[in-house]
Amino acid sequence: MAYPGSHFKNFTAQEVSFSIRGKEDLYYAAIRNGYFLPKFSASIITEDYITDVVLEKLYCPKFKDIRLAPCPFPPSKQQLLDYCKDIKCPGNKPLGIFEEGHSPDKQWLLALLSTHKEALKIFGKSYVPPPRNVKIDEKPIVSLPDDFVQGLPASKKKNKGIRLGLLSTSKA
Repeated sequence: MAYPGSHFKNFTAQEVSFSIRGKEDLYYAAIRNGYFLPKFSASIITEDYITDVVLEKLYCPKFKDIRLAPCPFPPSKQQLLDYCKDIKCPGNKPLGIFEEGHSPDKQWLLALLSTHKEALKIFGKSYVPPPRNVKIDEKPIVSLPDDFVQGLPASKKKNKGIRLGLLSTSKA
C-alpha cells in the first residue's frame, strides 16, 4: 500500500522478487539506496529491521549524512548504546537498536555517535577507555567432584587452545 502524499509507490510482488529474494538482497538493496546499515553479520540485521528502515518506521542515517570522528580505542558496546539513548532522531523516529539480543556492531555505533553527538569525550584526542572490570558474577564456576583437580600437574600448553565446553557453559 502506498502512503498518500509520500514518495512511496506500489509494486507487484513479481517486480520486487526480480531483485530481492531474501534478507541479503534486501540488505544490499537498502545500502544501494543510501542507507548506512550495520554490518550484515550484526544481530540487529533482520528482515524486519531492514524493512522498517526502508519503510522509514525506524531511523537509520544515510551515507551522505555520516560524519566520522576518530575513536581509536572505543568504550564497550554497552557504553556506546547508552550514549545512543540521548540521540534525537529526525522526525522523532525510534532507532530500533535497543532490543534485547539485537544490536548493531561497534563501528556502526561509533559512526552514528560521531554524526549525532560529535562532542562526546570518546572522540577527544586524549580519550582512553576505562579499564574493564571483571565482575565476580562473570567469573565462571565449574562444578566437579571434590578431589578432581587436586594433585594434577599444570598444563604444558602455552596457548589457550580450544576452549573446553565444560568451562564455557559454567558461567553463571
